[in-house]
Amino acid sequence: MLNIDLKNKVVLVTGVTSGIGAGIAAIFSQAGSVVSGCGRREESHTDVQNFHGKGAEYGRATLYTQTDVTNDDDLKNLVNRTVDKFGKIDFLISNAGANSFQGSKECSDRDFDKNLNLNLRIALENKPIM
Repeated sequence: MLNIDLKNKVVLVTGVTSGIGAGIAAIFSQAGSVVSGCGRREESHTDVQNFHGKGAEYGRATLYTQTDVTNDDDLKNLVNRTVDKFGKIDFLISNAGANSFQGSKECSDRDFDKNLNLNLRIALENKPIM
């Protein structure tokens, strides 16, 4: 078993408002980390409030930034806000993803390109955002 002390570590998680990202954020909060998260949802959305609530449940700070991870300016803003609030970033969990053609046999070129940009190109480009 891997034994890593995660207390007071700063973790940045993309796609934090639902699914795997929300679970990752909760686990890091429970382990003593502070979590900076991002997603497409507005701050007032229930999923974002749940993200903040999980951090508070474990007595940990959270920061949420509405972010389009395919937009370089949004990514820079996310990193800057995280570092401004917490002073550092120890871990980056690149979790954002989508499937805009669930259950559909047809997909527009626009939707196909959007899915490639979000799910594949970001990971392959491996662009440093810090």
